[in-house]
Amino acid sequence: MIPLVTAASMKELDRRATSEFGLPAAALMEAAGHALAAMAGCRRVLVLCGGGNNGGDGFAAARHLMAGGVEVRVATTSEPTVEPALSQMAALRRAGCEPVPFMAGLLQSADLVIDALVGVGAHGALRAPLAAVVEAINASGVPVLAADVPSGLGAGGPCVRAARTLCLGGTKYECVTRPELAGEVSCDPLGIPPAAWHGLSPDLGLLEPGDIHLPHRPGGGHKGTFGTVVVVAGSPEYAGAGLLAAHAALRSGVGLTFLATSAPGLAGRIPEVIVRDFDEDLLHGADAVAIGPGLGRSPAAVETLSRVLSAWRGPLVMDADALNLSKAIPSGAVITPHPGEAGRLLGISAAEVERDRLAAVQRLAAMGGVAVLKGAHTLIATGERMFVNSTGNDGMGKGGTGDVLTGLLGGLLAQGMAAAQAVPAAVYIHGLAGDLAAARLGKRAMAAGDLIGSFGEAFRTLGA
Repeated sequence: MIPLVTAASMKELDRRATSEFGLPAAALMEAAGHALAAMAGCRRVLVLCGGGNNGGDGFAAARHLMAGGVEVRVATTSEPTVEPALSQMAALRRAGCEPVPFMAGLLQSADLVIDALVGVGAHGALRAPLAAVVEAINASGVPVLAADVPSGLGAGGPCVRAARTLCLGGTKYECVTRPELAGEVSCDPLGIPPAAWHGLSPDLGLLEPGDIHLPHRPGGGHKGTFGTVVVVAGSPEYAGAGLLAAHAALRSGVGLTFLATSAPGLAGRIPEVIVRDFDEDLLHGADAVAIGPGLGRSPAAVETLSRVLSAWRGPLVMDADALNLSKAIPSGAVITPHPGEAGRLLGISAAEVERDRLAAVQRLAAMGGVAVLKGAHTLIATGERMFVNSTGNDGMGKGGTGDVLTGLLGGLLAQGMAAAQAVPAAVYIHGLAGDLAAARLGKRAMAAGDLIGSFGEAFRTLGA
């Protein structure tokens, strides 16, 4: 897992680096400047510096670029007011470079802009004159290398659109979740030792292939070896949701898949899925239950949900109508809401959920067990840890993809995986299958069922 930091946790990491590990702020800024200069790789560079420490990183970068023979110009939007940025500006002047006030015309003589205007600690949307500077940068078409974060990122207003972002000290959560603004993201730790990350709150990371560990399949196994999942889903109005969830569970590698549904005419649609009316006896041989996709909100659906929650104490996934109908989340359950469902559970609007997705997924996990907040860069909260998914694309923004995730997750739980391992695996594989489907069909044409058709390739990719 690649560790990620938020603005608040980066402040704590900086504090630890200086007070507990003896790395002066001036040394960190010097290292940042060196790293930015090494990444520039252009003949003519315009470095844009603000008045804070982000600007100090830019002054240091400009000096290192000059030492390497690069043609450098430095423009400021305000004079630095804090150390060590003041010292870096003085060192730049001693090296023979005099910063000038920003003018849009400076952009036309540059092959690259280094954005060192505003760092991760900025509060609120950028206002004049910075907003106009950002608009001029974006309109210029000159490639941008952002120092730490693109200026304005996450502030809800104008934001620099960078081709590349070099995160300083730690990879920023805001950068990996907004690739359309941050561009290609990399990180330089600036010499901050890994021990400084211990106990950092929140414990947040980016899921990578090496984090996914699928259950072992013994060569002598049979259908009883690989678990039984019961998918309680579908209704006369939403029969397709039940089929999608059951098909995804089947393709997860589980031994037996039951679909308990009130939707008529589904028996035999997927020959390997056993279709039944719901009865508590179905649960007796189950290893996991997934409930909710297309369940509906009829009195019969309410009764089915109540019967499942009363009779079942094993691994449980709740999605869609199971979340909309539920008055409480059973302890240990996995819940997979989209922002609207999350808002209902938390008593806030979907817009409020989206404004602070990290806080929302933490609150959701506190309601029961493990929470998945779906959307671009799906978030997972498992107890003390949180994950940001690194797979998936906007072609998955179509009806039914959530149903596929529910079935896949239920199937992995039925194979004996603990929720803390099954949830990251399911979310990652689900997104990877979406990426593979998009590569094959295009984002516009792909549909939820195409993800299931890509599971095999996704599993093979992870195995490789």
